[in-house]
Amino acid sequence: LPTMPAPERPPVRFESTQLPPPKRAPAALPSGDPTAAVRQRVPPDGMVEGAGQASLYSFNVDELYDYDLPNIQRPSEQLTALVSGRVQSTPAKRLAPLADAAGATADATVPDNDIDGAGEESKLRTGDEAANFFARRGSHTPVKFVYLNRARTGDVFRPYDLVVVSREKVEAEYFTMSANGVAHAYATSQPSEFMSLSTWMEQSTFFNVLQSIRFFRHYLAAKIFRLWRANVRHKLYCNVRRQLAKKLFVARTAFSRTLLEINALCYELRTSENTRLHAPATGVNAGSIDPFMDEQAHTRTQAAKAFEQIVDKLQALIEKVCKDVTTRAKINSETASAIVPASDAAAGELSSLKKSKSKSMAAAKKEAADRAAAVRQAQDEAQMLSDFIRLTDYMAVSACYVLVVETAERFLEGLYHPRQKNGVWLTSVDFGPGQMSFSPSLDYFHSAIGAMLEGMVTTVHAVPRLLYMRQFKPYFTMGRVEGPDISKIVRQSVRFERVQREADECLADDFERATQYSQIFEEYRVIHIFGAHWNFDAYAEKQATADVSETFAAFKNDTGQLNRWNRELDRMKLFGPERNLLIDSKTLKNALMPVTTGALDKCRGLLLTVARDRATNSLQEYTTKMRDLSEQPRSLRDFSDHCEIVNLVKEEAAELDERAGQVIEMYELLDQLDVKIPASDSVKKDNLKETRETFADKIAEAEEAVKSKMAGFASNLDKSINMLNEELMSILGSLHSGDYVDPEQDPKEVLDKLAGVSETLAQLGEKGEMYKQMQETFKVPAAEFTQLRDTLAVCEAKIEAWQRLDGWNELHDGWKSADFKTLEMEDIANEVAVLHKDVHKMVNKAAKGGQTDPVVDKLKDSVEEFKEALPVLQDLGNKSMQERHWNKVFNRLNQPFFPDQIFTMEQLLRYDVLSHADFIGETSATASGEYGLEQLLTKIRRSWADTAFVTINNRDATDVWILGGVDEIIVNLEDSQVSLQTILASRFVGGIRAEVEEWEKKLGLLSEILDEWLAFQRSWMYLENIFSAEDIQKQLPAEASKFIKIDKFFKDRMRKCNESPNVIGQVTVPKLLETFLDANKQLDEIQKSLEDYLETKRGSFARFYFLSNDELLE
Repeated sequence: LPTMPAPERPPVRFESTQLPPPKRAPAALPSGDPTAAVRQRVPPDGMVEGAGQASLYSFNVDELYDYDLPNIQRPSEQLTALVSGRVQSTPAKRLAPLADAAGATADATVPDNDIDGAGEESKLRTGDEAANFFARRGSHTPVKFVYLNRARTGDVFRPYDLVVVSREKVEAEYFTMSANGVAHAYATSQPSEFMSLSTWMEQSTFFNVLQSIRFFRHYLAAKIFRLWRANVRHKLYCNVRRQLAKKLFVARTAFSRTLLEINALCYELRTSENTRLHAPATGVNAGSIDPFMDEQAHTRTQAAKAFEQIVDKLQALIEKVCKDVTTRAKINSETASAIVPASDAAAGELSSLKKSKSKSMAAAKKEAADRAAAVRQAQDEAQMLSDFIRLTDYMAVSACYVLVVETAERFLEGLYHPRQKNGVWLTSVDFGPGQMSFSPSLDYFHSAIGAMLEGMVTTVHAVPRLLYMRQFKPYFTMGRVEGPDISKIVRQSVRFERVQREADECLADDFERATQYSQIFEEYRVIHIFGAHWNFDAYAEKQATADVSETFAAFKNDTGQLNRWNRELDRMKLFGPERNLLIDSKTLKNALMPVTTGALDKCRGLLLTVARDRATNSLQEYTTKMRDLSEQPRSLRDFSDHCEIVNLVKEEAAELDERAGQVIEMYELLDQLDVKIPASDSVKKDNLKETRETFADKIAEAEEAVKSKMAGFASNLDKSINMLNEELMSILGSLHSGDYVDPEQDPKEVLDKLAGVSETLAQLGEKGEMYKQMQETFKVPAAEFTQLRDTLAVCEAKIEAWQRLDGWNELHDGWKSADFKTLEMEDIANEVAVLHKDVHKMVNKAAKGGQTDPVVDKLKDSVEEFKEALPVLQDLGNKSMQERHWNKVFNRLNQPFFPDQIFTMEQLLRYDVLSHADFIGETSATASGEYGLEQLLTKIRRSWADTAFVTINNRDATDVWILGGVDEIIVNLEDSQVSLQTILASRFVGGIRAEVEEWEKKLGLLSEILDEWLAFQRSWMYLENIFSAEDIQKQLPAEASKFIKIDKFFKDRMRKCNESPNVIGQVTVPKLLETFLDANKQLDEIQKSLEDYLETKRGSFARFYFLSNDELLE
């Protein structure tokens, strides 16, 4: 290939496309600028056009970029605009001045003042300079023409690049240039050419412009590259074709015909009717999905048999090929072994030629070569048998894959566009919880379709694999034979997954439509709910116990509703198709019809029974009331009861008449419902009508009898009321005298007597109520019975007073006799306050009546007396009181005290504690304050009992420990010290000062030891790694000996700390602080000695001053 072109020089752009007039005087040009006249002829847009020539950029630049060239980019917007003439004022597009252009292409420029051309021949270097020179000077110059050769541009094609030479250096092919034009002399016998100078300059400009376009600049290299690439691609193609001819089974006679037969069998496997994996639904009417699934299973079974037959045929074909190839390879191998080498064969042929002239030596050599080629071909084909078997197996697998996927896709297409207009599968609609349900459901359909698709995969997976057959195992010599898993390929197929997904979506869409369609059956849900929840026994019981009017209304409404439901069910739509589904509502109707008809039959029978029972009850009620109205009373009570009965019957007569009328309407409703009424029920109905008509006369007769006897029985009632009042006066007088007002009596005995009086008053009260009811019945003014009310109030007040006194005595005696330390004085104070309030209410109530009760007065005095002593007793009952406080109290009372002494409230009152109320109050307050401080001290004790050091292993050593984090210990230490300072500042610290000061010393010791311990641990961890090195031990033997002792102490101390990590237990070890102080002092000395040793090393080696101690030790 040619080398890539070097960066080209900027093209020279000429100012003019014509030569100046030949006779124009040079003096007409301005002396300052020889190119001024030329610039005046340049158009203002910088676009130079020749006489009669088209625009320089009249071609379509976009066409240059449609070629298949490497790295060709689209033209820039400026270039495109320039070509289309849209760029008019861009200074960069204007042609360069003549002097600048000449300077850009020539090694030396012509001086501006050299007008006459003297000596310019030796200054011209290039063809562009010569063209510019003759364009400016014309023929009025001593230099009439110049010789030019082609410039050496290497592989870059630059036909217009010329160099000026002398006559002696002219090459075989050269140019001459004058003011008239350019003459081109060829090296061959080809005639010379001549063109005008303007034409030469124009074509040179065109060439430079074209060369600035990328397509033309790289055209030669691109063309060569295209040729090279085409040749290389053709060579690669030929190599691949040869390789395919060697390995391609179709190119080999031994396999080609069999391969075509195998392909035909694979096609049969994919397209035969016997290998169908799916049987489309062909029935006109929709059916259940279960028979459909059974049919699919049967179809797959038949397909499996067809698969086995096809595989058997494939096996027979492959066995035949294997046998033919192995036989031929064996024969050729045996024949080749009999063939002698080529030199021997030639010698043999020479000898045979002497005997026979029938075969030439060349023919013998050709025959030997053909036999060798046949041997190699047979051996190659024998080695290809394993690949051929694998190819056949893969073709069968591919056919099975295509069969499954295409069958599944056809099934999916059938789901989207079913042939049956009335649906494919039948599903029954039913009422579910909250919405309509279907049977089979969507989940059942999903599982069935999924099982069908999975059955297809299982069927093809069960197809016998040629690759694994025992007959072909000898042809595989590379160990275990593995092939593709057809089931895995199908299941991971995008197409099969799409079928599964879209099949589920299609069925879900069908069920969504079915759900919308089933909304028309929601109006029948009330019947379903009625059938599920209606309890006939409860309904019958309710109707049997309900009022007649309610029962009649219920039967009338319920039977009417059931009849309406029956009519609506008769109009129910039975079937509705929704694409693949046929919604069957016939089952729903058959399930609802028995609900309404059965309920209606039961209601009819129940109505007859209820009407019969209600008729019987009404007749019995009429009979009973008529018998009551006919009675003749003799005593006051009987007359009163008879009057009430007459009034009651009179009030109930209307209601009874209404019930009887409704019972009769029940029988009429039975007639409307076409229920046959037995004769006995008809007789009861007639008797009820007759009794209903005569009942009003019986009531009138009873009222006349009552009026005639009313005056005599009213006089007897007044006498009985007077006798009751006299008995009440006697009881009231006894309550205000005797034991009932003596506070010294036993409360329990008095309460027993009051219970008897209360029972007597209850009996008299019942009698008074009876008399009052009689007065209301006789319709005479009712008595007030004030005496009964007053006597009851006095009796209740006496009972309350004696009960309070009895309860107080029991409480008071119990408090006085109990162990005082066990009493809850706060609860006692609350009970006394409540009792004191109740006693005052009782006193005020008695004072309002103008009387006093000695029992209440005694109770009041006793409660107030105890209440006065209650503050002192509450101070003594303070639970914060300790033995030392009780000792002080008993010493003040001049009474002996010993630990765990038991004493009662009665003893304390006997010791006259009320006289020492102030002292006892102060002592109780002190006990409360000390108790709070003790609680705080107890909290400190507990916190330190649970606080332990955290120990961790030092580096990788399992038997050496160091302290871990101590942040929690420090926080606890600071909190405890603040709490101890708070306790010491309290005025109640006296009883526990010694213990508080002891804890303050412990925590102070802990703070000092912890500081020294941590400082020691830091130094030890630093020095331990240093003094473990033998060279340091040799250099610093005394310090190493000290460190060994300190190291032993620290490890022993940390081992004990790890075994018993309690903080207080560790810091209270005797002389531990002094030991750590001494150890830290020794570590400081060791550290100083180590630093002095390092300084000596730095003094010996000055560069060590730039290293730290750690770096220097390393």
